[in-house]
Amino acid sequence: MTEFPTITMSSFSKEIQAAGFGTEAVLMGDHEDEDTFVLLDAKAKGPKKVSKGSGLGIYKMLSNRYWLESPIPIKVQIYHTEEEMHGKPKSVYPIKGFKDFIENKTNINGSFVMDPSEGVPPGTTAYWAVIPQRAEKKSNTNICSRGFTSWAHKGENYYSIGTHHHTNTANLKNAGIIYKTSQVVVVYEIPSDIEGLSTGVKRTTLYRKGDALDLHLANHAFREQFSTKAPALLDWMESQVVNKGEMKDHKKWLSDYAKSFKMKLPTTPATKGNQQGAAQAGIPTGNGTPNQPNTFPGNGSPSVSTRAANELARNKQALGQDGAYKLRRYEVPTPELIEDPDAPLVQFFLEDYKILVNKSHPLFEHRKSKCVAMIEDCMVTEDIENLIFLLTCGDVVYKIWETQQVYARVLTATQKQELLTPEILSGCWTSLNDTELLRKARALNVDRLVFASNKALKIPA
Repeated sequence: MTEFPTITMSSFSKEIQAAGFGTEAVLMGDHEDEDTFVLLDAKAKGPKKVSKGSGLGIYKMLSNRYWLESPIPIKVQIYHTEEEMHGKPKSVYPIKGFKDFIENKTNINGSFVMDPSEGVPPGTTAYWAVIPQRAEKKSNTNICSRGFTSWAHKGENYYSIGTHHHTNTANLKNAGIIYKTSQVVVVYEIPSDIEGLSTGVKRTTLYRKGDALDLHLANHAFREQFSTKAPALLDWMESQVVNKGEMKDHKKWLSDYAKSFKMKLPTTPATKGNQQGAAQAGIPTGNGTPNQPNTFPGNGSPSVSTRAANELARNKQALGQDGAYKLRRYEVPTPELIEDPDAPLVQFFLEDYKILVNKSHPLFEHRKSKCVAMIEDCMVTEDIENLIFLLTCGDVVYKIWETQQVYARVLTATQKQELLTPEILSGCWTSLNDTELLRKARALNVDRLVFASNKALKIPA
């Protein structure tokens, strides 16, 4: 045993030296050369992350975990990581809380008090924001770089920075954020006077009567409400659709294309209510028991999630908005072209009844480049993009309708969606599509070359 060395006042932070009192925690390593600050910084960044000891990982973790600024100021010392300055103090960053990030460090944001909804405490406020990207005004990836949804209560944000991004993406899609999901955050702040809430040791989950609050129910409620209560978010989402101006023409083309195989599919009658194949409730992806939801005073009498969902589904059917109802009638989904480096090639959203094709995906670019390379003096690159988009949508519609035909009376809508994942839909393209794409593109290019040649002849020398 050796005696612990005496620590002089000069070893403490400037704040403690100035105050003359305070407490510092010293993280002892396994050996003398182990830099525990680097290990803590890496751990704070999330699983499998590395750190050079800047302190930015700790700063990001605390900025995400605190919803409101702590009554006792919390600051993180940031250090230089450049070789010649490594380990020297750089600056001190205060922890302001994630609410401050949403309201003051984003360009598009908002909030609204949520309507009474199953599983959502009365008076809950939904805060949302679009995360500024690099080079955009107010961009600060040191606080938040990818989207998520979470609960907030009594100054804490119940979110773990180590949550896998696939889980965050699924939660955001459940909340209706189907475009550039990695760029949106949604936090549901529960009023401090709601009783009976507790948390676990890690303080990343809220419980009521022993059951975790179901984030899926909050996400679903947000999906149903944001289009009318967050118009700025809806406007931003609609601005992500590349083919918005040609949407009607594209849907008409797809409808005409689908006629060739629609007659071959024996349709099932579209019935009202929650028949087999209709949208099913009570199958959340978040935490909690779907058919035994948390109910709160002020939200009305306890209800079963399927009953509430059926009533909503009937209302949507009356308005012609229910995706499952449209699928049973073999209606053509709305085709949308997007640009999102983080999104899959193809996605089908049943509730929105939309097909999203991502022109930024490597497979889309590969198919376009291959076709362009096979056309001499190609002048129809944009037309090729349009053809790839439409042919992809055509294959996806066939796959969706075929799945409905085979499993209409066997699987629920949720189970059928598991057969229509982005991975499965991305594989619908075949060599026949390559042949058809090249044939159409060459015909367009011949016309374009003839037009260009005739136009050149009319220009005086």
